[in-house]
Amino acid sequence: TPGKWAKGDVNVVAIKEALIHWINVFHGKGWNTLYWHNHDHPRVVSHYGNDEILWHEKSAKMLAVMLYLLPGTPIIYQGEEIGMTNVDYTQLSDFRDVEVFTEYDNFMRLGASHEVAMQALRDRARDNARSPMQWDTTLHAGFSEYDPWMKVNQNFPLINVKLQQRDPNSILSLYQQLIQLRKTEQLSDSLPEFYLVDDPNLVAYQTEGRFHDYVVLLNFKESTLSMVESIDLEGYELYYTNTPLQDPLSLTPYEARIYRRSRI
Repeated sequence: TPGKWAKGDVNVVAIKEALIHWINVFHGKGWNTLYWHNHDHPRVVSHYGNDEILWHEKSAKMLAVMLYLLPGTPIIYQGEEIGMTNVDYTQLSDFRDVEVFTEYDNFMRLGASHEVAMQALRDRARDNARSPMQWDTTLHAGFSEYDPWMKVNQNFPLINVKLQQRDPNSILSLYQQLIQLRKTEQLSDSLPEFYLVDDPNLVAYQTEGRFHDYVVLLNFKESTLSMVESIDLEGYELYYTNTPLQDPLSLTPYEARIYRRSRI
């Protein structure tokens, strides 16, 4: 079995508990950093979201909204802001991380199939976050005129900076909007209150900005969630959603909503 290489299910409660813990640790005493992953982790949209074509953009936007209204300094790992995914390598030789080859041998020794081993590597290997930045649709995604040491992910014609710069509704545009919102509302020094921490699918929190109060609602799963009546939205108006609003009383898969009300 894949063991530590298994992808597993997203533990939404654990994510909320970790965020709450570190927000409380640093509030008034230090300064927090916000990040989903680094060079040793899978790509965030593939790990915590869903990189299937149907859900890729929506879940990437949901993950951005989750983090960027929280206190601290957000760190964008290269490619996160355009929703770069885990690698699509088909050959073991495509990988470069030495750990991959050791673990592949372990898979074979334990009786796993080549297909199981390769999928585990595509899900969890450190090379996932190290693939070349996807700038445009030219050779090697515009990263280099020569063959790069690591292969470019072959979805670069659909996921690249140039394409998203032209689209005001792209993942990249949302990151830019959220960063501006953080600055305007001074959210880096906020103290959010999380609701329903034990809910395994829903993330909900309220926070105060310089000019507005905000309520953030997020669905981490590929199923529709009923809205919870205990979340008070009186006086709030819908400020942002990553999908056309269908039913105000439910959240569609990977939906993110930001509500706000004026404090003036």
